[in-house]
Amino acid sequence: MSEMNPYGDIPVAPVVAIAAFLMIAILVLTGNALRYSRDPDTRAGLVWLVVADLALLIASTALLAQGLIGFTMAATLIAAGSITTILCGYGALSRGLGNRPSVALLVLLFLAIFGLLAGLLVAGVDLRLVLAASSVVNGLTVLALAEHLRRQATPMGIAQVLLTTLPFLLIVGIYAARLVATMLGAGEMVLTLFTLALAFFLTFATLQWLFALMAFSTVRLTRSLKAERQRAQVANEQKSNFLANMSHEIRTPLNGILGMAQVLRGKIHSPAEADMIGTIVQSGDDLLTILNDILDLSKVEAGQMEIVAEAFVPLDLIERAAKIHRMRASANGVALELHASPELAALRVGDAQRIMQ
Repeated sequence: MSEMNPYGDIPVAPVVAIAAFLMIAILVLTGNALRYSRDPDTRAGLVWLVVADLALLIASTALLAQGLIGFTMAATLIAAGSITTILCGYGALSRGLGNRPSVALLVLLFLAIFGLLAGLLVAGVDLRLVLAASSVVNGLTVLALAEHLRRQATPMGIAQVLLTTLPFLLIVGIYAARLVATMLGAGEMVLTLFTLALAFFLTFATLQWLFALMAFSTVRLTRSLKAERQRAQVANEQKSNFLANMSHEIRTPLNGILGMAQVLRGKIHSPAEADMIGTIVQSGDDLLTILNDILDLSKVEAGQMEIVAEAFVPLDLIERAAKIHRMRASANGVALELHASPELAALRVGDAQRIMQ
């Protein structure tokens, strides 16, 4: 096939240069997202997207340099870059959705499509036939990829489905329109417009894919947080049930101890022994109060523990606390002495049980 310019006298360089500039900006954004992303699926998807960005940048550069490298070489690079962009865009979204696309299958698909188009170009087939074949093969491929992505994105909701498939469907529309225009014998200007439209749609598709990857990451994070919250609620309910059951189990023997202590109190006449029995009874009552608090976990967790305002003597509380520890101290040869200010013998208002705790 002779070297030719299929775009006639239409100045495509400025338009393609703008697309290439946008592609560089998108590539920078993608690299920045890759730098800060911590989600494994998102990072892997962004790597795929970087490859797609670079492939499209190469295709744009080839279109700009057509006068230097010749039409056949430029067309080959453009075809390779476009196909790679589409396949890597699929790989990016599939990976971002938590799946692992088959690299081998995508490579084989690339070789099949690129081999067909490159063979037609090298064989010198008429340009319109090459464009028609490219439109059919690429269009059907993109449509199949879009359907596969739709099935993957469906569990995430309709918004993610649209975000995933819409760019591919628009690209299919461009290929379909170019096929119709080619079959109807449209002029060079029309075919040029379709080529430029495809370049811009691919450029903005890569930006859309970047947004989609970020959206997938957000959905996964939200679902993860929701699942963690549900697990925490279940664990909290299990903890509450366990504490309630244990409280009841502890209360049963404790009531037996307190009952026997009350019986012993009535049979002991020694002041010292009666005082010790009184300490046992009082400590048991304090423990029962704590167990009752555990049973009411809803108030504890909500910070609504009830505080009772009643008259009490601070010195009594101090002496009770001293009695509890004095016997243990004495057993270890330590003398525990209490020196209290007379002011502590005056009545005060508060929750004596909480202060004792």
